[in-house]
Amino acid sequence: MPKTYAEWKLRIGSPRDLFWELQRFLDKEGLKSDKPFEPLKLEPTPIEGHATFSGNVEGHKDILKSTRWRFILGIILCCTIILIPIGLWLIRKSAYEVTQEVKINLEGETYRASARSQEPYKPQSEVTDTVSNARVSLEGNIYRRRGDGKIKPASELEEQAFGTKVSRIEERLNKLIPSIKLPDVA
Repeated sequence: MPKTYAEWKLRIGSPRDLFWELQRFLDKEGLKSDKPFEPLKLEPTPIEGHATFSGNVEGHKDILKSTRWRFILGIILCCTIILIPIGLWLIRKSAYEVTQEVKINLEGETYRASARSQEPYKPQSEVTDTVSNARVSLEGNIYRRRGDGKIKPASELEEQAFGTKVSRIEERLNKLIPSIKLPDVA
């Protein structure tokens, strides 16, 4: 079951730029994505100049591990001619994969914004651009998968190590997000 670790609310110019930046961020963290790249899509709303968006970027890391006691017992049993099938079965069961998944969810709204000169004795000018309010959340999940495809929960030690890793990712996102968001205007 995925766990939400952190959330941010921010104002940005382009949601697609945020999406691409977060995709590059996960790549730099060594998390690969099996999902083909799909650009973020803006969904129009009945309000003119307004659209909503939602999407996510995902990355995972698979770590191959083995249970030593099963492997050693399997080798010992293979030394006896009669118990070779049981020994091979234990050796196969000793290997498992720990999958660490990190998902960054994006959702928000984009709208047309204009800025107009307010000085009464100067020529009036107006600039139109888009502004987006976005909510970004960081989720993580870790589990074990055996060779037969069965998925089981990770051990407490693996959960703690993964929690530390996600905390480091959260710290790096805390540094990245201020560089992406629009400056506050008074």
